[in-house]
Amino acid sequence: MSDEGLPRDRLGLEVLPVEQCWELVSTSAVGRVAFVDAGEPTVLPVTHSVLGREIVFRSASGTKLAAAQMNAAVAFEVDGWDATTQQGWSVLVRGTAETVYDEGEVAELDVRARAPWLDAAADGTWVRIRANEISGRRL
Repeated sequence: MSDEGLPRDRLGLEVLPVEQCWELVSTSAVGRVAFVDAGEPTVLPVTHSVLGREIVFRSASGTKLAAAQMNAAVAFEVDGWDATTQQGWSVLVRGTAETVYDEGEVAELDVRARAPWLDAAADGTWVRIRANEISGRRL
């Protein structure tokens, strides 16, 4: 699935439009959130949803939740590929993580957002990533 009209980056990869980036992120159930923990980069998978221009997921106690409680800068990445055709795409979101405690927002997320696949996170705290930037590429 290639769109010949899209601009290309310095390596020849198609640069995806913002709207297509958001569409791709929303169609994937699992993404990876990257943050700094104890001075070291950490990347962990999460089951997520896209609501508006925000990424939301539940997190049990641990490093992801601690980063959100500190309103940490984070990156979020989702990709898809086909090994047979050697084609794929990748979308990167940069933003700020924060916890969601407002009862009304929590109730809305409980209804609208995807439930975590991990049972331990099912009763966890909602985390929201407020996107500052989104970009994507297709090979």
